Amino acid sequence: MPTRAQHLAQANRNRTLYEALGAQDVAEREWLVVLLFYAVLHVVEAWFANYGIHAKTHGERDARISTHPDLRVIYGRYRQLRIDSINARYNCWRPSLNDVQTAHNSLFQHVVAHVTNLPVRR
Repeated sequence: MPTRAQHLAQANRNRTLYEALGAQDVAEREWLVVLLFYAVLHVVEAWFANYGIHAKTHGERDARISTHPDLRVIYGRYRQLRIDSINARYNCWRPSLNDVQTAHNSLFQHVVAHVTNLPVRR
């Protein structure tokens, strides 16, 4: 089970790659959405790691986020990023630059800000 620090490091690698590729306005924008989703996933997993919790599947993670009192407020945005990532990977969705910016500004940033500002309760 990865540690909190390992999850945060992976989230930062995903975010850094998103920023590097996004600055070039690559044609393969679908991967930018995928990077945003997996960055958020690791931020959430880092927070759960504070409590020794690790989701083994996306479904398990979704259930934990959607029902946890501190996280359910971000579930809709998290879920939309997950759906966008699935659509990009499996349904050949080609997001526009505006779609990517919306994913970043309205979904990614909100989820990351919320989770990183949560207190750790023991």
